[in-house]
Amino acid sequence: MRRLPLALVLLLTPLPVRAADDWVGLTVFSTKERLPLRDADGKNIGEFSYSGTVVRELGEWIEVRHVVHPGPYVGRVKKTEVVKVPDAEDFFSQKIKADSKDTWAFRNRASARVMNKDYDGAIDDLSTAIEIDPHFSLYVERGRAKRAKGDLDGAIRDYGEALKQEPAYSVALNNRGVVWEAKGKDDEALKDYTAAIKADPKYSTPYRNRGLIYQRRGDFALAAKDFTDAVEYDPENPTTLDDLAWLLATCPVASVRDGKKAVTVSKKACELTEFRSMLLLETLAAAYAETGDFAKAVETQKKILDNKEYMDKYGAGVRLKLKLYEQDKPYHTPPVGKGVSSPPPEPKPTGPGSSKPRSEQK
Repeated sequence: MRRLPLALVLLLTPLPVRAADDWVGLTVFSTKERLPLRDADGKNIGEFSYSGTVVRELGEWIEVRHVVHPGPYVGRVKKTEVVKVPDAEDFFSQKIKADSKDTWAFRNRASARVMNKDYDGAIDDLSTAIEIDPHFSLYVERGRAKRAKGDLDGAIRDYGEALKQEPAYSVALNNRGVVWEAKGKDDEALKDYTAAIKADPKYSTPYRNRGLIYQRRGDFALAAKDFTDAVEYDPENPTTLDDLAWLLATCPVASVRDGKKAVTVSKKACELTEFRSMLLLETLAAAYAETGDFAKAVETQKKILDNKEYMDKYGAGVRLKLKLYEQDKPYHTPPVGKGVSSPPPEPKPTGPGSSKPRSEQK
């Protein structure tokens, strides 16, 4: 069974204590509506217009990952070109004061308010923006805010409004699938994820979300295929890399497991997060164990023991796996699916695909 995984923008896992000038893991907002997103050579590769998570600090530059489809999702901007979350609401309020019809500023202030759990304020901002310009993307953003508040029916209605304007809008279909899951309607969610994939076959996010349902149902081969596709279309995303690596390393069905590939995929996820995530280290340890390299599995799992915050929450599961590796045994999740009773409670965070945060987009 799986532990609590990464969110789409990363690093829910406890990190080392951050120095005052350490940007990695912070959420930042663009200070311009269409800020150029650059690659390592300084070439413009796209735009950064909303919020993203800092994944690497590079002197006066930072590398950010954002969730605005269709990407590219990762690129570089200058520190002077962004504003951090604690200052974001005031920053965008000043933008709105200067131009009361600036829907970009309303949208970003709404995002900042959601992060500060001011859901009503966020919904008000987006409703104002929709009055100014009833664009389908604003309905999608308000749907995200309503889902965050817990107004699932309201979110469904907003995604429906977006889809009236753009019937094959893959982001609205994917995000509505997330809400159907939250309502316990997996079949409806599967329909929306599949429709999103049909509308945009290279859109990685609905592959990941659909794979999580398949995984929870015990359809592991289908889950592996969807996770593989998600990685193919977004190869720099540690979340989807981790989903695939964990399944390949620990699946209860032997034919799905592939320890060697799991190591390769998990290593990449760890490298992308600079080996900061204890969650990803757990996956890497499990992958080593599946290949029979128990010495590396033990060495990797032991690195987690020093992270007090993670151990306070998930220490029992960490120690359980470590004991297996010390006995030269791999860790495999208990079987799930039709005709299989739920396994007894185990000292670890969550079951496979059951509580993983689903991936939403803007």
